[in-house]
Amino acid sequence: FSPKKKQYEDAIAEMKPKIQAAMYRCKSWDEFLRRLALTGITVQFYNDRDTGKPQGIRFSNGEFTLHGSKIDLAFSYNLELDGVKMDIRSVTGHGWYSNIFVAKNKQLHRYISREDVTASK
Repeated sequence: FSPKKKQYEDAIAEMKPKIQAAMYRCKSWDEFLRRLALTGITVQFYNDRDTGKPQGIRFSNGEFTLHGSKIDLAFSYNLELDGVKMDIRSVTGHGWYSNIFVAKNKQLHRYISREDVTASK
């Protein structure tokens, strides 16, 4: 290992549990981003250069910025928060996608208000 490669691997090992903890029982992107910010991790969404469509997500600890899939495939383009797929297009505000965020939050609120869901916690 080169020293830089070791730092890269250490950054992954440091960020992965923080991202997993932020995802645990998280109900929305806003909540997820707030939880990550408290740990010193920031999130960037990026678009395809040719089409301009949302393509992925990156996490940064200030020293390294890593594609979500480089940390863990569970942190890639389509994150699941509390078992619900949260497509990043829902938060990037591209065309009709921006309305998906509102719909996803409504969907999550309906889900967590179900008796069988609250009774199982």
